[in-house]
Amino acid sequence: MSNNSNLSIVVPVKNCLDNLKLMLQKIDNQTILPSEIIVVDTSTNDFIKNFINIYRSDIKIIYIYLPNSNPGRSRNIGIKKSNFKYIGLLDVQTLPKKNWIENYLEIIKNKKCSIVFGSTVYKYHNYKSRIIISSTFGNASHETSPGSIFLKDNLKNILFLDNVRAGNDLEWRQRIKDKYSFYTPDKNFLNYENINDSFFFNIFKFFIYAINNAKVDVQSNIKDAYLGVFIIFASLVVPRWNYLIGNWNNNPLYIPNITKIYLSFLIIFFMTLFLLKIIQAKNSFSSFSLKFIIFIFISLGIYKWNAFTINVLEEYIFYIPHVTKIYVSIIILLSIFYRGIFLPINKNVNKNFLFPINWIFIGVFGMFLDLVKAPGYIIGGIYKTILR
Repeated sequence: MSNNSNLSIVVPVKNCLDNLKLMLQKIDNQTILPSEIIVVDTSTNDFIKNFINIYRSDIKIIYIYLPNSNPGRSRNIGIKKSNFKYIGLLDVQTLPKKNWIENYLEIIKNKKCSIVFGSTVYKYHNYKSRIIISSTFGNASHETSPGSIFLKDNLKNILFLDNVRAGNDLEWRQRIKDKYSFYTPDKNFLNYENINDSFFFNIFKFFIYAINNAKVDVQSNIKDAYLGVFIIFASLVVPRWNYLIGNWNNNPLYIPNITKIYLSFLIIFFMTLFLLKIIQAKNSFSSFSLKFIIFIFISLGIYKWNAFTINVLEEYIFYIPHVTKIYVSIIILLSIFYRGIFLPINKNVNKNFLFPINWIFIGVFGMFLDLVKAPGYIIGGIYKTILR
């Protein structure tokens, strides 16, 4: 089989020898072979190095040891060390189908584009992993950086961020889309295998992923939405906090000092964001001013709504008014319906699997993911805007 594809494949790997073996088998079985495979190893042992030394293949394998690295930095090193016209990106859990290289090179030539992004379906291997995938990726193809093939001369200077452990692949694709021609196939050419079936692991993973996404300023609309929800939630807490700390007054126009402090902090916080956005020219004056005004009015409006509609003087800190219970219950139910039925169906999850009961488990797990992503986006957004 010919390996005159003029293609280098870059593979970052860390302590995943069995996965690497399977991925190399998938590459060896391609209808068109790559000219070289560059393995960038960040493992804490020599297992992968020893395996590469004895592995026999018609494809040239270049081994690079890069301790204490992350996927973005490892890919950058591999791209710089590559020797051929095209570069393909893989990781050891994203396994290509047999015609991946052949089809992607053909697409680049026919579409005359600089890059074809990966088109990946996430595969489950047991009931728990099926619940996790149904509540996140579903059975639809997803655009991914692993599985991408591009022209080296066109994109050799568009490297991955190497100071974050997650979110750099999405940010990399956004930069490419802003300047270069690209294509993402509707048909999937890769499968993501071995997804972790631990609910707690995935909840923590999505929390870290949200922090890093916000730090690299990707998914900004989602980040803004979560920040808005956070501000609204904080506003709901303020009235009871005022009563417990300050002195409640029957005068409807009375605003306790603690509320003045809170609103002053809110104004200073958003004015700081506003000035930074103007300086960085990332938002227009009118756009951010509108957001600022909406948040302030929502804060004041909810303050009065609690004071007048609930009309309850809380006698102890854990008291929750009935209207608040109803409000929170409606939000929870809507979230479970949305995450358990609408999104999975939209992502091609089999309806026979969803009903009659699995949609509840999927919806609850999806709701927990949203709950942990919220503080993640807020922490990352604050880091991005103020601390960095």
